[in-house]
Amino acid sequence: LVIANEFFDALPTERFRIKNNKIESLYIGYKNNKLSYCWKPANDSFKKELDRAKNSNQRLEYDNYISELNLNYYKWISLLQKMLISGAIFIIDYGYNSREYFLKDRHDGTLVCIYNHQTNFNPLINIGSQDISSFVNFTHISNISKSLNLLVDGYISQSRFLVNLGILDIFKNKKYSEEQNIIELNRLKNILLPNTMGEIFKVL
Repeated sequence: LVIANEFFDALPTERFRIKNNKIESLYIGYKNNKLSYCWKPANDSFKKELDRAKNSNQRLEYDNYISELNLNYYKWISLLQKMLISGAIFIIDYGYNSREYFLKDRHDGTLVCIYNHQTNFNPLINIGSQDISSFVNFTHISNISKSLNLLVDGYISQSRFLVNLGILDIFKNKKYSEEQNIIELNRLKNILLPNTMGEIFKVL
């Protein structure tokens, strides 16, 4: 049994943009004594992987649209596939399917930085001191898994996954003090409710 809990969101990711109907990859340059963005035409292998990430039939006909494509997914799914003779893999993370991931309104992508518990969207500041992550594209991981002959047997919200496993019965049957019961109830709400982790976290 392999459980990858908030693993795939931490993998380094590539960023791309669509400008004038062309796909460009993001590189980091150095100009005027500081780091800066540098956009270059995406190569064919990048475009092919983007097709797999967006499920091939989904069209991205936007302009000035930025998003992410994680080229590290394949390496890690491939490693899991090679070491697994039989068993199951649970991937638990915050993310979307490709249709949600590449929504037109999500035109700045999903990359987020955390520094001193504060959110920002600039990976070129606080170098080495802030967390940088991007949301997981579960369609991309699913398509890679299928290409490696892994059976993708379910995609579900964390809330539904835990309720199906009986988390409410477990909570009800525990013998807590009144104070501990309030603490545990708040923890339960945090992982189940839609406005916390319940819906934004998914299980593949």
